[in-house]
Amino acid sequence: MKEERENKNVIRHWKNFASDVFWLFRIVWKKYSFVLILLFFTSTCIALISLFQAYSNGVLINTIVKVVSSAKNADAGFINKFKDDFNQQLGKTFRNGIEPSGGQWQKRV
Repeated sequence: MKEERENKNVIRHWKNFASDVFWLFRIVWKKYSFVLILLFFTSTCIALISLFQAYSNGVLINTIVKVVSSAKNADAGFINKFKDDFNQQLGKTFRNGIEPSGGQWQKRV
């Protein structure tokens, strides 16, 4: 009986808390909705700018070059036999995909 009463008190407490949070959000949204939207778009733009800077600085390009050169230096000569070299889709589930042998799958990893 006591435990049941405590459970009801906890539930009532959380309902009141949720109601207060919702009430506070409504007030903040009414007063500062423009600022909240502006902050969201600003943070999105900052993220896109940093991605663009990483791309333009060649970080991604250098990584791709390193991967390709490592694969060429390794015993992965079979990749050059593919129709699209390093751009070849692997697996028959793709439209132009090919199915490498088991050993080729292991060398790819």
